[in-house]
Amino acid sequence: MDSQRIAIYVRVSTDMQGEESIENQIERCKQYLQFKGFKPNTAEVISDIASGADDGRKGLSQLMEKINNKEIDVLIVTELSRLSRKIKTLINIIEAVKSNDIVIISVIQNIDTATPMGKAMILMTGLFAELERDNLKQRVKNTMDTKARNGNHTGGVAPYGYDVINKELVPNPEKSEIVKKLFNDFILGVSLSDLARNYGIRLTTVRRILASLTYIGTKVYGTRIVNNDGKVIYADPENIKYIPNAHPPIVDEETFYTVQKMLNESVDKWHLR
Repeated sequence: MDSQRIAIYVRVSTDMQGEESIENQIERCKQYLQFKGFKPNTAEVISDIASGADDGRKGLSQLMEKINNKEIDVLIVTELSRLSRKIKTLINIIEAVKSNDIVIISVIQNIDTATPMGKAMILMTGLFAELERDNLKQRVKNTMDTKARNGNHTGGVAPYGYDVINKELVPNPEKSEIVKKLFNDFILGVSLSDLARNYGIRLTTVRRILASLTYIGTKVYGTRIVNNDGKVIYADPENIKYIPNAHPPIVDEETFYTVQKMLNESVDKWHLR
């Protein structure tokens, strides 16, 4: 075992909340190596301070280069989630390790792929880790849904005309009056470009204000989602949620829907020039 080339990989997230420190992870791995008969002081330590869902980590890239170049014989971590919280990435690492005859040891999970049972356990543990990650995402989504149904602001910048006070949308005294004027002036025939110029607001913002259900007190929730690749995309319209009376309105429904009718009728007319 003295000639074995060993790499210790350790990682903490950027916020480190509820996680074992890098120093403690290193010490735990070295103690386990010593227990197994290795010389822990010969191990190379590779570390990252990043999310386990980030595949672009510098330390992970360095580790994968060593694996693919067959520069190590043993890879030890405190637990598999230190390598990745994404099952696809974890499987890719395991496949790379397997094809290069490298042993993975996970201390906390007591997994050693030098044994047949260890090889089976490492894949099972990865599947459970992905399941827990999906469950966590669902719990967060359920919490956000509950907040939205209760009229709480679910994050991000408050819409123009509102302030966020005690996690709720409240009309801003000055900007809400401008919103009312935008609706009323548009009904009177003022073009979108003139509205933007008159009130010093970007044209795209004027369009968004006039078309948003927010201003009649309706919370529109879930217009964008994070897909499996971590990218923000527009949600399926069928999955978008509309919660009426979620916060105080700025304009009445008659005014709002009069504007919607005019917007629909003026797509190729002078109002949108």
